[in-house]
Amino acid sequence: MRPASLHRSLVALLSLALPVFATAETAQPTAAIEIRQDELARDERLPPDVLAEIARVLRRNQALLGAAAFDFCRKVSKEERSRCMDRMDALPRSQIAGPVSVEYVSELSDGGKEWPNADDVSDFRRVRLSVPLAKADRTTEHEADVVLFRSKRGDNEERCIFPLEHWSWSEMDRPERFSKPPSGTCNGRESTVTEYLVERAPEAAPMALRFLSLPEARAWLSGDPEKIKWDSPYTADHPYAKYFMLDSLRWWRGGSGSKAPKNEGYAWAVRIDRLPLTRVLRLEKTGDVFLDIFEDGAQIELTNLTKRGLEALLAEKPAVLIDTSGPGDTAPRFEPFGG
Repeated sequence: MRPASLHRSLVALLSLALPVFATAETAQPTAAIEIRQDELARDERLPPDVLAEIARVLRRNQALLGAAAFDFCRKVSKEERSRCMDRMDALPRSQIAGPVSVEYVSELSDGGKEWPNADDVSDFRRVRLSVPLAKADRTTEHEADVVLFRSKRGDNEERCIFPLEHWSWSEMDRPERFSKPPSGTCNGRESTVTEYLVERAPEAAPMALRFLSLPEARAWLSGDPEKIKWDSPYTADHPYAKYFMLDSLRWWRGGSGSKAPKNEGYAWAVRIDRLPLTRVLRLEKTGDVFLDIFEDGAQIELTNLTKRGLEALLAEKPAVLIDTSGPGDTAPRFEPFGG
């Protein structure tokens, strides 16, 4: 349901060794990250200072990176593969192990379209990275994207870099995606997505929306977190994890945009009409929710993590709705759902 569109541009040669950076998670400097641009044409190459910031973002978000055990054991004989996979699953998180490659840079035409500060952001680009990961003696290559964009700050304009589609950094079904809020930099200043948005749009209180199946709608109607929780393959060990789009109808009826075929099994929704971002930031500070930049950069997504976070969202008195729109409609027509 969350495919990332692929555009590739190739070739030329550049290799850049980056200096050592200290992160918020380490008291001592960490190892340098080398970023190569061998697959980019000369006029597509990123300048050294941008590569340095990408390296910093990678290091700061290393806890989000992960790959399936099978990826680490792909080259092991069939007889030994099961044992290898068990060993990989038992090990802690993987680490970046070797040069990172920039595979391509592409424009995101809808970047920032539905952000709370949409009028102040521009020039969105996706940077696809191939990141070598290691666990013990095993390695694999994993794709991770960052988004570059320009952001107004008073009379000045800053360059910002944040993880993009952070759920893909660890694959959708791996718990690493819940380990910490994705964070980035703006002109060298570090912040999470939530901190960035609160700083730029402190009064923003967007709508939060999640489309539902009928059983989910009935669970939300109960107002009971224990009935709402559900441990799916994509929320491993996080049964209270729920996802909401801010000010977006993109996933109307479970599809990508209003032109997608309507999924009749997702004709229900839960909506919080006004969710102050300052409140979201307080919940992020306690480890209960976070915001991330979703898919092609057009939307912001809210991820709930914990029972306490779900209780806080329920305290906002979300409306449980049913969509009664017909085949020709290009937007939902919501009515209250009574169960």
